[in-house]
Amino acid sequence: MTEHKEGAGLHELSSAPRQRMSDYQTLAVNARMRILAVLSAAGVEPDAADELVGAVEAGAVAGAHCWVEELPGSAPRAEGAVYGKGWDGGISAATNSLIKTADYLYRQHGRARVASSLLAFGGILYRRLETAEPAHETDAAGTAVPSPAGVPATEQEQDEVSVEKPLTAATNAADAGVPDGVRALATPPAVGPTDEHDAIWLDDEGRVWSDYATVPVGDDVLPMVWAKDEPVSRRKVEEHGSFAAIAFCSTELLSTFGQPPADGAAPYATVWLDEEGGFVWADYPTADPNEDLVIPLVWDQEQTESRGDLERDGGFVFTRIGWSR
Repeated sequence: MTEHKEGAGLHELSSAPRQRMSDYQTLAVNARMRILAVLSAAGVEPDAADELVGAVEAGAVAGAHCWVEELPGSAPRAEGAVYGKGWDGGISAATNSLIKTADYLYRQHGRARVASSLLAFGGILYRRLETAEPAHETDAAGTAVPSPAGVPATEQEQDEVSVEKPLTAATNAADAGVPDGVRALATPPAVGPTDEHDAIWLDDEGRVWSDYATVPVGDDVLPMVWAKDEPVSRRKVEEHGSFAAIAFCSTELLSTFGQPPADGAAPYATVWLDEEGGFVWADYPTADPNEDLVIPLVWDQEQTESRGDLERDGGFVFTRIGWSR
């Protein structure tokens, strides 16, 4: 059940409290993307934009902290002293959690660059799909007729399709004889083509990571996940740029929620490098092994980690699989 509040710019929200909190989170993510895009267009540097947005978000949590901080001692007296002690203890735990949340939000970095990557990817994909020429066949009168999507227009194209079957995670693993799936498929140079390229890594658990540039130079990395975009056909995107398979990774680690995209989907996905745009993509496996859907990867919105610390303290093993920009 939802309720709609009248007024310019107000959105429909659920009447269920928990769902309404989820609605607010969705609105906040969309608003943050728009704000970061506006700041980027105005020439604000990514780190400065992150600090501005982080200050606003941390301030909102600090406001909630002020309200909760006034609640100790307000437990119903009829419930007794033990109840009141538990009430105050719960409030203390909540205020401490809010302090940690505000600190975390203020320190977050990388979200402005994520927004820029998504905007840049959207422009590239739009231009590619707009300029793609649909396959066509000729009718009895000699007029070119567009073919239905996914249907080869000529016998030659049919032969090409039969030879070049969709290279999904399932077929990759089967062809390579590695049922476990997690492995690097490329050995890139130790130094990137330019200073603007970031190293892409695969850890031994099957998660994809990317370097995060810092000043002074460090070894900060961020995990990569599917962007919040609809999957697209890899073949469609490849019409104006080639893809190179660089690794097999864990499908569930590509999702922010740690869940496979569909029941029966392959547990491992192929990681691709767009050799023209420099973007990293990954398969979006479904229950249909013939699907060739992919989604670009972006930095997960988490605090950066030191790759050296992860290797030393966490026992991670990283393998460089490519360079992106």
